[in-house]
Amino acid sequence: MGEDMVGAYESLAWWLMWGPVIFLIWVACQVGLVRFIYHWGKPTFKQLFISRILAYLAILMNLCTGVLIILGEVEERHRDRLFAASMQVLPTEQVVNGIKMPAGTKLQIDVPEKLDKIDLTTFSEAEFPQPVNWNGIDVISLLIQTEYVRTELPKGKPTEIENWLCAPEQSAYWKNKTAEKLSGKEKYQFLSCTLVPLEWTFDFPYKGSKVETDLVEKNIRDDVPWKLSFDSYTTSKYDPLLSFYGSIYLDKNKRTVAIDGYMHLKNLNAQCEPLSSSFIWFPDKSDIIYIRSDEDKSIPDDCYFRKVVKVSDEEWKKVEGKFKDS
Repeated sequence: MGEDMVGAYESLAWWLMWGPVIFLIWVACQVGLVRFIYHWGKPTFKQLFISRILAYLAILMNLCTGVLIILGEVEERHRDRLFAASMQVLPTEQVVNGIKMPAGTKLQIDVPEKLDKIDLTTFSEAEFPQPVNWNGIDVISLLIQTEYVRTELPKGKPTEIENWLCAPEQSAYWKNKTAEKLSGKEKYQFLSCTLVPLEWTFDFPYKGSKVETDLVEKNIRDDVPWKLSFDSYTTSKYDPLLSFYGSIYLDKNKRTVAIDGYMHLKNLNAQCEPLSSSFIWFPDKSDIIYIRSDEDKSIPDDCYFRKVVKVSDEEWKKVEGKFKDS
């Protein structure tokens, strides 16, 4: 608390310097008040009593204000010291939680209120001056939370994670399976990263259709472990009939299991209306598009370029259950 007391003494010195000035101003006001009262006649005992009470209250408020300022300064200095202590820079190369960190590494650590111990192993953020090997890949920063870890990938070449090429200078996310701030490949499960732009081919709406995707995520099912997200369908030849965006679900061999998202369908029959809806499509039932609707009225087969089947909210969950937990 030594530095905190320095701040307190500085505040006290300020108050000792300006306190007399404030007191003289108060005395002048009191003299002026008494002169004003006598000018209009001899003051009564009640008037003099009230003026004295007001004077003592003014002195008391003055003292309380000074005490509050000093206490506030002490608290602010302590908070500043806590923040400064939480930001550590390694002067030499060190191994922290099994991670070899070079000199110049910036760590944000947890510090106790008493500031009696600096423990580097409590770090929650790390920024490295050069790429560091973590969990089998090179990273330039770590953000460790209770259940998740965010890593920033270095510039230059893409980083390969579970056979996906993750873009440089982007983030990759991991699940902290043991909820411990320790290194080790078995403790973390890859969740997602921004990909080097990738063109993905599948058979919807037609064989050999392609979309460009730049985000891969871990699906929550072991039999359908991957999900690719895309913004728009890009095969211009069929755009007059269909436009859509959504996600592609893949099995362990990265084969398309299902596609879901939101689509806009152009009508082929003048008796039908254009259709905008959430949809699901399966490769093994490529001639059918499932849409979410509680209407009982069926859609004629010749309305659109594919047969559209309406599915109720309850049935929709069963359809989704084929490729994700809903």
